[in-house]
Amino acid sequence: MRDRLEKSAFLIIRGQVSRSASIVLGVLPIIAMFLLWWLFTSGPPEERRIGPAILPSPVEVAHSVPELITSRNLLHHVWASVRRVSLSFILSLCIVLPIGILMGAFGSVSALFTPVSTASGYIRSGHLPAHILHAGGDTSGRHPARTYPDCSSRFMACDAAGFRCGLDLHRSHRGCSDG
Repeated sequence: MRDRLEKSAFLIIRGQVSRSASIVLGVLPIIAMFLLWWLFTSGPPEERRIGPAILPSPVEVAHSVPELITSRNLLHHVWASVRRVSLSFILSLCIVLPIGILMGAFGSVSALFTPVSTASGYIRSGHLPAHILHAGGDTSGRHPARTYPDCSSRFMACDAAGFRCGLDLHRSHRGCSDG
């Protein structure tokens, strides 16, 4: 048994994994996510760890899909969200990409924006669901943008500063902290 574990591709650094094992390993986190979702939202609404207004159960979601598509105009709302997020991303990119290029090209611009980009560089909008679950807020769904604004556009300057790091690395073969 021990020889079998030692020869296993799972325990070899940079080891190759078979296609079937790769598929199984790729499906496991998805199954775990659905299992956790079901565990946290099972039971009567009053006794759930996470209330149905914040996170409905998988069964409730599956039962509500036909109504969402037919009576609540789901596709229209999905398109509005995709359009809003895309336009916000493009606007943010138009603002911060030139700043990042200027930071890479001119030391004075880099000195001006480095403190802000460094301080905000570790903040991402991925933390928002945890804040929503913890703090609650407008769960009616009528004004989610007012309660939970998307933070990704605010912190794209740090990504542009990452572009500056790429320019520094290309120019001097050193890391950003050395430049």
